[in-house]
Amino acid sequence: MLLDPAQHSSGEFVLANVDRFEDVDRKHRQLADLIAVWECDGCLLRDPANINWFTSGMSRPLGAEHRSLALYISHDARAVLCDNTESLELFDQELGGLGFSLKQRPWFEPREMLLDEISRNRRLLLDTPLRLAEEGLVRPGIFGELRCQLSPVERERLRRLGTRVAHAVEATARTLIAGQSENEIVGQLAHRLLRQNVQPVRLRVIGDGRLGHYRQWERSAAPCTRWAIVSACGMADGLHVTATRTVVFEGVTGMDGVLAQYEQLGLVAATARFFSRRGEVFGDIWKRVRRIYEKQDLPNEWLYADQVDMIGYRPLEESLLPDSVQPLEEHTVLHWHPSVGGCLLGDTMLVTDSEPEVVTPPTDWPVMTIEVRGNPVRIPDLLMRPTE
Repeated sequence: MLLDPAQHSSGEFVLANVDRFEDVDRKHRQLADLIAVWECDGCLLRDPANINWFTSGMSRPLGAEHRSLALYISHDARAVLCDNTESLELFDQELGGLGFSLKQRPWFEPREMLLDEISRNRRLLLDTPLRLAEEGLVRPGIFGELRCQLSPVERERLRRLGTRVAHAVEATARTLIAGQSENEIVGQLAHRLLRQNVQPVRLRVIGDGRLGHYRQWERSAAPCTRWAIVSACGMADGLHVTATRTVVFEGVTGMDGVLAQYEQLGLVAATARFFSRRGEVFGDIWKRVRRIYEKQDLPNEWLYADQVDMIGYRPLEESLLPDSVQPLEEHTVLHWHPSVGGCLLGDTMLVTDSEPEVVTPPTDWPVMTIEVRGNPVRIPDLLMRPTE
């Protein structure tokens, strides 16, 4: 039976946020429908991204599959499967009042014993293969589709996270000093994120045009003497966003080419953002973006790096490819990150039925306004920083 907060006093368990409880209940109904469609007895979730999604707010680190935590969902019940070392913390800090029961094992027993007990004589819907479940149906794609459709509660969390990540990136970039190493700047960025209760996932500081040679460059001990790109992917409540900003040190000569590249990149980014609307087929959006590259005499630039991803409960839910026939759905999240030469632009946005909602907008930061079909699109500009 599901626990009903209205039927229990606060002395029996800690009440969860009502919106979160309702969000978990909604997801339970979604999985119950799938269990019925696939004629299964229940569903077993072990992928941390799916656990974070179903619990509507846990931040289980991705790659934590070695831990014992799993969720079992049936038509009318949901249970946490874990060992005794983490059950108290889970229910005190994460899952209290959300309607979960507990099935626990001692830490020294193999985790397979508990999974075997759950899967024995049951036909299960699985997000990852389970050696002991002979009748299991592994359907990871189904869960990816569910994760990418954010609920109102999740969208509000995404906005709050986007504000915090953008603030950390901009605050770090505004205080750069010429000559600091990429590693030193990454340390400052991580510090700012952690202070705001955001888990750093991928932090990049790329100095002096190194991106032009290595499009996936992250950081090194090399100094930033002329200009620097600062980028962060952060996680909170299981969700991810990414924001990128660029600083140029004043008084540095020979930067005309960089400034020109950034203007070209701004037009690409503005076009991509403007047309990323609900119902638009991504392949059609890409044709428009590619034409902008070609009009600026950059026909091959897009070949050097990926351009856009779906983001959410994973930092990369899915890479969208030029020949994709997938229409964009409302309330999915995109991370556009086009590049030209050594320049990079990147922000996270929610797909709507009109222009996407940028959840990592520039705040205390210069912007350039680019018109696309007569509509203004605001793109983060270069910040000119005094050389100290």
